Amino acid sequence: MLSVDGIPSENGIFQEVSQEVKNLQEDIKTGKFKNAYLLFGEEAYLKIQYKEKLIQKVLTRFATKTFLPAPVRAVYTSVQAIRYIVKGIHCLVFKRKLHVEVLDATAISVSLLRRDFNTAGSVMFLLGVGELLEEWTHKKSVDDLARTMSLNVSKVWLKTEDQEVLVPASKIKAGDRIVIRMGTVIPFDGDIVDGEAMINQASLTGESVSVRKTVGSYAYAGTVVEEGEITVGVKQVSGNSRFDKIVTMIEESEKLKSRCSALLSTPDFNFSDSSIILTILSYLLEPPARLTLNTISPSSTTVPANTEVPSPLLTGSDSPVSEA
Repeated sequence: MLSVDGIPSENGIFQEVSQEVKNLQEDIKTGKFKNAYLLFGEEAYLKIQYKEKLIQKVLTRFATKTFLPAPVRAVYTSVQAIRYIVKGIHCLVFKRKLHVEVLDATAISVSLLRRDFNTAGSVMFLLGVGELLEEWTHKKSVDDLARTMSLNVSKVWLKTEDQEVLVPASKIKAGDRIVIRMGTVIPFDGDIVDGEAMINQASLTGESVSVRKTVGSYAYAGTVVEEGEITVGVKQVSGNSRFDKIVTMIEESEKLKSRCSALLSTPDFNFSDSSIILTILSYLLEPPARLTLNTISPSSTTVPANTEVPSPLLTGSDSPVSEA
């Protein structure tokens, strides 16, 4: 870097920033997202990562459909279909249920048996895009939840026999006493052993009014001391508090299923069962329906070749030709 008396020049700073931008662009192109994570944050990093995955999936589908020869494309599609067929068989044999996996495997298998590899590839492409979007939505929801409900307490005041020491929150264990002052988030569950305070518990109970807590009361992690000062004897360390259990319960709640997805999973409305039954009925009713249509088609009422058609002159009827 160019400098004058140890002070970087504008040209040197510009060159350094330009190099960092080039490195970032190169990392994004090659799939290395470390610099993007550090520069843009976790949310933007997640967005860039899944955007790259989606673009890669679309380009792969376009390339295989456009440039691969038909025999090679058939082999490639058959290999890709193994995963979906195995999932369908596993769901049907071991779970003994007709879920969406069975429906997907049936559609792909029938397309392969008919040697319609283009349809099978399109079905698997759409399933892959759907899985990718579902995974991104779930991770983004969990990330937003964790960031919103994070305590963001890295250090606490540990009270010893004769003084208070500022220590990392990770070193606190059950039985320690920590001092919580006004405007501070309580990081651990525990009993109040000294002092009194007005504590806002809206994050847990939804109460709009602060609650007065004194010696002997129980303090919950995630609540905020609005007035006063208390000393808390830690009962539950990080990961075992009631606040942490609420966060974990929400994160593990069936991957945050939507109302429509939950409806499709109920026994009263099984989309897969209905689709498979309707498909079987359509297949069984197709030959009789085709036979019926053939019997009433205009081709069945054609005049045989050996039948003589009476002349209009002999029957005495008016002829369009004679009128002309």
